[in-house]
Amino acid sequence: MGTKERIFDWLAATYSADGFLRMWIALLLLCGLLHLAERVRPAERNQSYRGMLTNGAATAAYAILSPIALLASNFFVGWFISAQIRHLTGALTVIDLDALTSGYSPAARMVLLAPLVVLPLVVYDFFYYWLHRLQHTNSWLWEQHKLHHSDQALNVSTSFRVNWLEGFFKNLLVTIPMAVLLGLQPFEIGVVASATSIVTHLWGIYVHSNVRLSYGPLTAWLTGPQYHRIHHSIEPQHKDKNYVTYFPIWDVLFGSYYRPAPDEYPKTGVAGEPTNPSLREILFGPLIVWWQRIAELVGQRGRKPVAKSDVS
Repeated sequence: MGTKERIFDWLAATYSADGFLRMWIALLLLCGLLHLAERVRPAERNQSYRGMLTNGAATAAYAILSPIALLASNFFVGWFISAQIRHLTGALTVIDLDALTSGYSPAARMVLLAPLVVLPLVVYDFFYYWLHRLQHTNSWLWEQHKLHHSDQALNVSTSFRVNWLEGFFKNLLVTIPMAVLLGLQPFEIGVVASATSIVTHLWGIYVHSNVRLSYGPLTAWLTGPQYHRIHHSIEPQHKDKNYVTYFPIWDVLFGSYYRPAPDEYPKTGVAGEPTNPSLREILFGPLIVWWQRIAELVGQRGRKPVAKSDVS
């Protein structure tokens, strides 16, 4: 099968009506189960449904626009940029799984490869850690990310409260480096982007849930609802902590790890930001701010300094 056929087969499978239907059924079932857990053992009691209804506008915008953004980013960022990188540098494969397991029986190969199942997630988490950290420390990227953090009632619906441009930045700064590092072909990057997006979204629903669940000594090894709640906390001591999606090891290594106390479940949100932004802000908020900043920068450069002789 040629490259073009693989691309079109992937597009047909990814963007089919049946595929979307199955995905949304799975998401709704997972959300329903976790919502029951939120009501039985809530981290924050008496959450109203108003926050979830507010998130509905962001969810609808995300559901409608993100497939378009994903399509564009997968095959502009994923195909074109990765192809150019491979052309200039060649594959930077770090682990050759075939060479590593050659000469072993099929059963032995399975045993050897089993621990490597999480390798793509570990690599993904490393690059996502730095993107996520930039989204909090760079004012331009924060404009795109703050919608997600402005939710004052953290729950299963918060994972859908994401700006539709998120997929573009993830592909550019996470999927491309990960795929090049692992030596994937350009056409495979679209598949990797979609697969990691689905897995990460399912995990994201879980870690955003309003469930009182502490891992105890396992906190430093795997993220959970309490660990990620610290990241969304409005408390000063939690600022810029716990960036990772899956494995806290990257937070530990790079100085952003915060281990919550057993009963530490802080309030969430962003000081000064509305928890119920308008649909205009949800759809175009970062684009408007970026345009205003660019126009201001261009205007400043266009202004000529006043000469001393012109001053009376």
